[in-house]
Amino acid sequence: MDVRSLPPPFVVGETYLDRDGEYVVVATDGDLLTYERADGKRAEADVETKARIHRNMLLELGGRPALRNRRVTFRGRRPVGFTHSEAFPIIAAIIRQRSNSSEDFMSHERIVNALIEDGEMAPILRQLAEHDPQQKPASWWANNMVAWFSQVFTIGRSDWDRQFVRRKISGNWAYAKAERS
Repeated sequence: MDVRSLPPPFVVGETYLDRDGEYVVVATDGDLLTYERADGKRAEADVETKARIHRNMLLELGGRPALRNRRVTFRGRRPVGFTHSEAFPIIAAIIRQRSNSSEDFMSHERIVNALIEDGEMAPILRQLAEHDPQQKPASWWANNMVAWFSQVFTIGRSDWDRQFVRRKISGNWAYAKAERS
């Protein structure tokens, strides 16, 4: 994946990276981004500038930062320590890998199960379940990540919209590689 080609990644409530660390997007209004640091301080910045910085951070970290050694904490009910923009490439890789060995669409449930078993995401999911003040299980967190992956795809902000085709199966989106034979 070429991180430089991603659209501005910002989803309100999500965590992103810049040179000063992680921040949570509070609002977007046209070209203006409002974000908040873990210490509660808020700031505003140009969306394109923040997107470029975030992409550069991901590039410096190899396009996909190693998550398995991360420590996840919670700020209130919000997890801190990973971002959807880090999890989405893992979800896409799972779909791609499974699509190579099967002609079937990969269902939401199969993606969730594969995410739970993934060596990169399993430690993050365990930490989320262990530290969640609401005591949601790892399967809930994996389900949530896959649902957000689908949401970003639906609103047209996914980097993978040309790589995958999808269809509804049992009320959820299922995915397969677009260039299937």
